Amino acid sequence: MNCLNLEDRDVKQWVDNVGLVTTYAEFLKNGYLPDYSQWKQYNTGISMEETRDVLNSILPLDKFQIKPLTDLMDSLPLETVGAYLNQVIYLTENPSKSEIYEEGFHAIFDKLVTEEDKQVLLKASQSLLANRLKKQDKTINSYLKEIESKYLEVYNNQSKEDKLKRLFEEELAGMYVDSLQYNNPFIYQKNIKDTLKSVIGESLADKVSQVLTKLFQLFKSLFKMYDRERQTIDLFFKEINEGKYKNAPIIKGYNSQTVPFTRLLELVAEKESKLLKKTVNVVKVFTPEQTQSAIRNIGAIYFQLESEKLVSKQEDRINKAVELYFELMNEYNSGYYKDINIDSDKNKEAVDYLKQDIKEYIDEFKSIVDFDSDVIESEEETSNSFNDYESSADEKDPFDSSYSRQLKLRIGKTGRVVYLKQKQIEGKDVYLKLIESVDVHKTYYAIADFLFWSNVIT
Repeated sequence: MNCLNLEDRDVKQWVDNVGLVTTYAEFLKNGYLPDYSQWKQYNTGISMEETRDVLNSILPLDKFQIKPLTDLMDSLPLETVGAYLNQVIYLTENPSKSEIYEEGFHAIFDKLVTEEDKQVLLKASQSLLANRLKKQDKTINSYLKEIESKYLEVYNNQSKEDKLKRLFEEELAGMYVDSLQYNNPFIYQKNIKDTLKSVIGESLADKVSQVLTKLFQLFKSLFKMYDRERQTIDLFFKEINEGKYKNAPIIKGYNSQTVPFTRLLELVAEKESKLLKKTVNVVKVFTPEQTQSAIRNIGAIYFQLESEKLVSKQEDRINKAVELYFELMNEYNSGYYKDINIDSDKNKEAVDYLKQDIKEYIDEFKSIVDFDSDVIESEEETSNSFNDYESSADEKDPFDSSYSRQLKLRIGKTGRVVYLKQKQIEGKDVYLKLIESVDVHKTYYAIADFLFWSNVIT
């Protein structure tokens, strides 16, 4: 029976400061009531200057941006207190250390950890999550459905593989924050050292704390309380805390939407206000879908210029493709794109980021498929069976994406033509088009399902 002694001094301290509901929730979460001062340290709002110091201690902050969470609130659940997306950490005005460390963890995992290490950590997380859920008579699939229904804005329109990866990563992030607040053995080691160094000296205290920590892990291992997966994860947490990723380089990776990890496109439109009788700046933040669509369309224009042998250098061709895309979009959808001047100093940084992301997209696309004019054809179409792409339409190993990525990249190039316009480029008439990008995942799984069942029937 889970009971709290309301007369206990520690319990009283909790109740007096945070109330009975929060006190009991922390008690149930941990199986005991943690030290209040330690908990408070990680759950009290701090200034933005302190926030930057915390993030600087675990990651290269110059490679990431911090923005207000309000920039994303339209696409997130109301109870969201922090988010990470495409090298941007979104936080409230006075975030707690728990919130900061959690989003910092996602940034590290996304951009500073190799794919091989990610797979090891995600599998370890999967194993520990399965064990945790088993005690609650739940499975990973049932838990995923529960989370999906709770966070529709986050999990909507993702493939099952991406939902599972997200689920396992969120589990890791939660474990990392808990390890800082509660029961990481390496936190024990630091606490033991801090306690003993004033008595026996820092050098000896360091050795004693290491021995006691190893004994602690040995006893847990002997009693099946500390398995290999947990040790793998704890060592990763230790590396983060010791600053391994503080000066780490960005590792390029590619997401399941067929466009490399990109920042959200954020441009400034300069509008004439009749009310204020002056020019005002309106910041337009593109949704992830709008950003993805822009990348794909600019990429398509780039490859058309390449096939027409127009604009010789890659950098110049990217610049021209961006320029042409915004010309076309202003003609096609002048309401949203009106008054956006991509040559404005206010948009220079955003456009430079956009061009970097387009280059990554082009390099990735070229590494997987060959382009012949406007048609993509694979040189190795050896299968008509879905099994060569997936194990089934809805049950896929989330750590194997070689075939699926190729197919998704092909799908990502297709779409209904919504606007066609003739432009003269270097003295040559060229018909440029804008496409309405298809939903890559829905199309992909529809094809996969068809291939699977057609193979079964035949």
